[in-house]
Amino acid sequence: YIFSSAQQQNIDVIWDYNGGSWLYWTTEPGYTNQFSSISPYRGYYIYCYSPMTVTIYGSAPPSPQPIGSLSPGWNLIGFPSSSTANVDSLYGPADVVWKLENQNWYYWTTEPGYTNQFDTLTPGLGYWVYKL
Repeated sequence: YIFSSAQQQNIDVIWDYNGGSWLYWTTEPGYTNQFSSISPYRGYYIYCYSPMTVTIYGSAPPSPQPIGSLSPGWNLIGFPSSSTANVDSLYGPADVVWKLENQNWYYWTTEPGYTNQFDTLTPGLGYWVYKL
């Protein structure tokens, strides 16, 4: 119900990374979709034929989940919030957090010797979080 019929026609595939496996939802004929709902706590890659804006209605989800609720290893997460938050306030025990913004990758890490490229999480973006 998030995407209108016209928006669905603009989507080739939505990718979800879940427990070490990639899952997909597609409008392409001949494929069986592997998921049917989207969670505010998960991150997704959406490949569209042309740029589009999606407006989501409803009540704000509860505050973001701390890293303790993530699986060990890589997690593709969403950031369901209406305001920014410091990365270390939610993901301090993480080894590294990556984000893709404006076609560029940026990292935040607890590893010594690196200069973090961002310090705050932005509402609406997805993040790769590596939990030790």
